[in-house]
Formats: sequence, C-alpha cells, structure tokens
Amino acid sequence: MKSGRSLATLISVFFFWGFVAASNTILIGLFKRNFELSQFQSQLVDLAFYAAYAVGSLTYFILSVSVGDPLNKIGYKKGLVLGLCVSALGALGFVPAGMLASFPLMLTSLFVIGLGFALQQIVANPYVIALGNPATGAHRVSLAGGINSFGTTIGPLLLALAVYGNVSGTKEAVINNGLQRENLSLSIERTENRSETVVSQLMSSSVVGQYKEETSFWAADLPADRAVEIYKQAIQLGSASVLISNSNPEVLAGTVNSIKTLFPGNRIPILTIGHNDAQKLNEMISLGRPIKLEVTYLGVDAVILPSIILAIAFLLFALMLGFSSLPAVKANEKVERDFGALRFPQLVYGMIAIFVYVGVEVSIQSNLPEFMRQSFGREADTTVHLISLYWGGLMIGRWVGAITVFNPGPKLRKLLYVLVPFAAYTLILFVNFLKGSPMDELFKFAPFIFVLIGGFYLAADKPAFTMFLFGLLAMTMLLAGLLINSEWSVYFFISGGLFCSVMWPCIFSLSIAGLGKYTTQGSSLLIMMILGGALIPPLQGYIADFYQNIRISYIVPVIGFAYLAFYGYKVKQVLNKQGIEYDPNNATH
Repeated sequence: MKSGRSLATLISVFFFWGFVAASNTILIGLFKRNFELSQFQSQLVDLAFYAAYAVGSLTYFILSVSVGDPLNKIGYKKGLVLGLCVSALGALGFVPAGMLASFPLMLTSLFVIGLGFALQQIVANPYVIALGNPATGAHRVSLAGGINSFGTTIGPLLLALAVYGNVSGTKEAVINNGLQRENLSLSIERTENRSETVVSQLMSSSVVGQYKEETSFWAADLPADRAVEIYKQAIQLGSASVLISNSNPEVLAGTVNSIKTLFPGNRIPILTIGHNDAQKLNEMISLGRPIKLEVTYLGVDAVILPSIILAIAFLLFALMLGFSSLPAVKANEKVERDFGALRFPQLVYGMIAIFVYVGVEVSIQSNLPEFMRQSFGREADTTVHLISLYWGGLMIGRWVGAITVFNPGPKLRKLLYVLVPFAAYTLILFVNFLKGSPMDELFKFAPFIFVLIGGFYLAADKPAFTMFLFGLLAMTMLLAGLLINSEWSVYFFISGGLFCSVMWPCIFSLSIAGLGKYTTQGSSLLIMMILGGALIPPLQGYIADFYQNIRISYIVPVIGFAYLAFYGYKVKQVLNKQGIEYDPNNATH
C-alpha cells in the first residue's frame, strides 16, 4: 500500500511535463502575433524548450564524470525537488518577460523550465522503476506516461482558458449598431503588444480619409494593392485597426503578408474575418446605422498570471514531495568519476533507440497534414481531429501498458486488455464529438485497436519482446500506408501512435537495467537523446522536398521502426549475457 502511495505521488510529476509541453502551442500563437514572428522564429519556442533537455542532460553527464554523480550523493527525492524548484524559477521568469514584452526573455524562461524538467526526467524515470520489481518497471513507467498524456490533453485547454478566457484559444469581436449585437470570429495579425479592449467606429474603405482616431476601416474583397493603400492611409490617420476580408483565402493571406512586409514597424492591428462573418457584417451595414467594433487584444503580458500560478504549483508540489514518505532512493556503491555508463551496451543501444523513437513519434504526425494535402486535397484545418487521434493512440497504448501495475488476476487482465483501450478510445471520441469533429472518420480507426490488443496479448508483458513485436507491427502498418493509394493510408500512418505508445518505458527500463551506480548517469544520457525529436522530422521533410513526394518520405519512420525492432531483439541478448532476465518465462497474459 505504501509503495502504491509513493508511486501515485511520484508519477504526478509526469503530469506537469505533459501539461507544459503541450501548452507550448498556445504560446506560439500568442508570441507569433505579438512579436510578429516568421514561422521559423515561432518554432524557437519549441526549440528553446526541448533544447533544454539535451543541454541539461549533457551538463548533468559532464558533472557526473568530473565531480561524481550528484544524484547518487543527494538521492533521487532531493533531486526531484531541486528540478521542480528550477522549473518554478523559469516560470517566474515570465513575469519580467511579460512586463518588458521581450521575446528573448520568454525563450530564456522556457529554457529554464526545460532544464528543470530535464533534471526531473533524469530522476523520475529510474525512480519509478526503483519503486518495485525492475522487471515490471516498464509497466509503471507506462502508467506514468498515461498521466503525462492526460496532461497533454488538458494543458492547452487550461492555458487557453487562463490566457484567452475560453478553451478554444480564440477571441471574438463584437459589432454593435445600437439595435443588435453580433459576434465576429477574427484573426489578429498585429497588435500594440498589450492587453486591452478597443472600441472603434467601423467604416467602409470607401470613406477612408474622412475619419481619424477611434476608427476601423473594412477592406472587403479588394485587390491586395488597394488593401495595402488603405492600411497606409490608416497609418497616416492613426486609425484603430484595419479589418480585411476576402472570399479567396489565398488572396487574403497574400494581402496580409504584403502589408506586414511593406510596413514592418507599424503596430496598427490587422484583423481578418472569414466569408460567413463578412456576410453577417454586410447585412448589418445594409441597415444604414453606425457600427461599433469592440475588439479585445491580448499582449504577452497575458502570460504573467498563469506563469505565477504555475510557479506556485511547482513550489507547492516540491514541498509536498519534500515532506512526503517517498523513499530516499540512491545507489549505495561508491560513485566513480568516469564514463562508466557507456560501458554498458544496453545503454548505448538504448540511447540510439530513444533518439529514433522520439524522432519517429514526432515525425509521423508532423508530416501528416502535408501528406493529406498532397494526396487527398485536405487542408490543415480539416485534419486536426486526425492529428488528435494520433496522440490519442499514444494514450490508448499507455493505458493498456499500465494495467500490470495494478496486478490484476489472469482472467481480469485479459478482460482489461479489451476494455481499457476501448474506454480510452471512447474518451477520444467524446472529446472530438464535443468539438464537432466528423465522427465517421474517427470510427474507421477501431480495427487498428484490435491489432493493438492482439499485440499486447502476444507480447505477454515482456519489454524486449514488446519492442521487437511492436516495431515489426509499426513497420508493417507504415509500409501498408506507403503502398495503399486511398485515404486508408492515413489510418495506417496514424496507427504508428498506437505502437509507439509503450516504447519509451520499455526502452528506458531495458537500457538502465544493471547499471547500478551509473543509473542516473545513464538516465541523463537517455534524456539527452530526446534531441531526436528535433532532427528526424526535418530529415523526413527534406526527403519529401528532394523527391517532391511526401508519401515516399515515410520510409524514414519505417527505417526507424526497423531499428526499434532490432533493439528489442538485441537488448535481450545483451542482458542475458549479463545474467539479467527482463523477459521472464512465467509472464502471464
């Protein structure tokens, strides 16, 4: 019972990782608009966060071989508390960054949060494994991964609610003619980088020059050069904003880009609305009454309060862990200042496996929207539910992989292997139903869940064999996606998420098996290999560009899964030679 409470307390840390990492998407949108960033510059948000994992892990490794492994000296528990405190410091960094509206300071704060997470990951993964039989450590890490998936699910929703006031992450403007009020869903391309609500009189572009401040001009279905001229006059008049609409989305996007290019230093907001809202606005203008436009702008100072709350949460959780009954796990052997961890082949193979696994996991979904656009004419906004299905597949597999933690009997375990994945699948369907996603496309994924269930039955809770089998299954699914010229190929690619789901805990537990006093050193090296998520997706994109064919680029994850299957085969041999049995013959289904 005490071990169960300790595990429950410890894996709560995994929730924070998922919560913050998935919330980066909300920050990217906010920063891109307020700092007027290019797409490449906006991706520096993810780069700053994930680079911290590699830098933090490398720093830890250098320290361990130069002055001795610090976590083996202070214990895992204190190391976890220290990591949470570092992340809290990073979260507090958003306060001056928001007040000064500084993008470099924002990135620095994210980097510091990531450093804290790197230390937490170095500690938490082997800590979870140490809280019980090492042979079943992969299942406990799967349970922690399920908590992590829960964090990735609700993190963006909660941050969007805190920053934008709603879970969709969008803001609506209000138009009012004195008789009626209507909401407009709009995109904001440029702001004064401060949070404020501005009320202005909305006028047609035909009357530009007659009004000055507190006036917004509407450029409706105009050529780009005419819209640019209206924006130029709005600058001269000191107008509140320029509202642009066009029935052709490509012309609308080109118009906005032209304005931003020609007037890079100006901060008069560029507002854009879709075709339906433009019709709504036309109807109100036809009544001949003055129209007021009320728009709420959000500057980067909007992140200050959520970041303070997050910092407090980090510190409170650190205090809770510090006073908890978690065992003070650490290695008892003398800590040597050398590269001893790299003498273990299971770790070296595992480092490559983590690099490949994280890269493949990210690459499959990051290239999927372009695959659907090129192959089936689907634009990105029509594929969001399928991307969520991919990440949902990871959650499905992790929930199933965690069943063993609760030590059910053989009959109950067989039943749970069927019930748990479909319970998780039902949750995914329910969330998408609330979002208004096309449910018929999500229902098509059900057959792949049966394949996953069969895989778990065959794997029989054996980590090495699970890696081998799931690597082969993933290879088969992706090869089918390469060969099938129909929309079913999308589902074969998405199924890669199902088979990726339990690979992290399997790789981690197998790689640090038998490392002894080098466990935390080895853990830091494994965390460093998260870098694969930053390098493999661009490689797949380069191949797609080189061959001008996104489909053929999916050979990259196929090759990745081939290595992961090989790893499952090879690591079992390595561990057997060292007298370590990680695939027990008496494992039950």
